[in-house]
Amino acid sequence: MQRASVFLLSFLFLPVLILSPFNTHAAVEWSVIKQLELDKGPLGMVMSPDGEKLYVLVKGEVRIYSPVDGKLSDKIPVDKAMDAIAFSPKNEALILSSSGSGVVQFVRLEFTFSIDVTGRPFKGPENAPVTVAVFSDYQ
Repeated sequence: MQRASVFLLSFLFLPVLILSPFNTHAAVEWSVIKQLELDKGPLGMVMSPDGEKLYVLVKGEVRIYSPVDGKLSDKIPVDKAMDAIAFSPKNEALILSSSGSGVVQFVRLEFTFSIDVTGRPFKGPENAPVTVAVFSDYQ
């Protein structure tokens, strides 16, 4: 009998608790952790899906920054009419558009790295190009 009365009381007071006007307030604490100083106003920006690169579109180029340290790592020249940017993770491509001319461009990104092999043994021509494929989803 005591179990039934506890259940009945909780059932009766539940609407009172849900519908009563609690004066709650959630505060947001924030701080600026990094700031990029640009010589041209940004028209748009997009982060790579892995969070490793920040692509900032300014008039005439896309600048690639490291969000960790804020350093500029590369620049891609683009048509000065481009005024919007997006990222296609499936194709590893930037999507640029111009509202004035009605053009959309897909820019495929392929990153190259220099590996110093000075003094290391090798087979074949010393200046032969080498391609290294990394399969991160292989199980």
